[in-house]
Amino acid sequence: MVQAGQVMTRDVISVLPESPVLDVVRLMTDREVSGIPVVDREKRLVGIVTEKDVIRLLVEEDVNKHSVQDYMTHKVMSFKEDSNILDICRFFIKSHVRRVPILDADNRLVGLISRRDVLMEIRRIKDI
Repeated sequence: MVQAGQVMTRDVISVLPESPVLDVVRLMTDREVSGIPVVDREKRLVGIVTEKDVIRLLVEEDVNKHSVQDYMTHKVMSFKEDSNILDICRFFIKSHVRRVPILDADNRLVGLISRRDVLMEIRRIKDI
C-alpha cells in the first residue's frame, strides 16, 4: 500500500488567515499554484484559498474584505499522511477538488497531494 506521505509534496506554501489577500494573489501567480492551504500559527489547517476563491476580488466590491479569511474555503477535505493513496485517488475521481492537504497525527499540515502528484506516482508505478 502506497501511503500519502510517500507521494505528497512536502515543501508546501501556506498562509495565515490574516494574510492580506492581495499578497496571496501575488504569491499564487509568482509560484504558479492554484491553491494554498491556510493554517494557524501552530500549522493546523483552517482552510484553503484557491484561484476560484480570489477571482471574487473583481466581482465583489466589499471594501471591508482584505484578508485571506474573507475569501478562503473553510471546510476542507484533508487526509492523514498514512492514508492509502487509492483513497485519495477515489476522492479526486468523485470531486472537482484539485489538491488535498496532508496532515500529521496532530492535524498539522505536513504536505499536499495534487492530481499532478498522483500522475507522477502512476508514471513511477507503471514505469513510463
